[in-house]
Amino acid sequence: MERRPLARRRHVPLTVHAEIRRATAADAAAIARIQVHGHKWAYRDLLPPHPLPTDERIAERTRAWPSQLAADSSRRSFVAERDGAAIGFVTCGPAADPTLADCGEVFALYLEPAVVGSGVGRALFEHAVADLQARGFDIAVLWVLESNERARRFYERAGWTPDGAHKDTERNGHVRCEIRYQTRLRQ
Repeated sequence: MERRPLARRRHVPLTVHAEIRRATAADAAAIARIQVHGHKWAYRDLLPPHPLPTDERIAERTRAWPSQLAADSSRRSFVAERDGAAIGFVTCGPAADPTLADCGEVFALYLEPAVVGSGVGRALFEHAVADLQARGFDIAVLWVLESNERARRFYERAGWTPDGAHKDTERNGHVRCEIRYQTRLRQ
């Protein structure tokens, strides 16, 4: 696959200041927009294009998010905002795999493409890890596309390592090969 140079995206200084707060159901449309734009950018060379047009995907995701953003949900999403506009989000909570007792999971981390590399993703990720620690989890996991070298480097720089687990999932007629990363939250 041909790699696109990172220079194609708009330059953003490395110190973009953002406020991070707990997301609510009112953030569903903003989170859906970030998720679709971020997914399209991050996976442009790794996955086939999504079959739905961008606007339809955003509408579909907007309808899916409110239940996940309920105050009593075990999953928590946090939004990064700059000048009142949402520019990224992260979602974390108890691990989806019931065999991973006392284990937290980071389920999603997406940014608007214009702020990739600015430090906002790192701040959101650290916020999710701190939330999992505060909730008493000893270990945390996440799944990443095996071919997503950029994301894997991001997690490895944060001290996460592959733990040997793999899964293949089919979406939109394409099989995604994912590997699980893990870190200890308590020593």
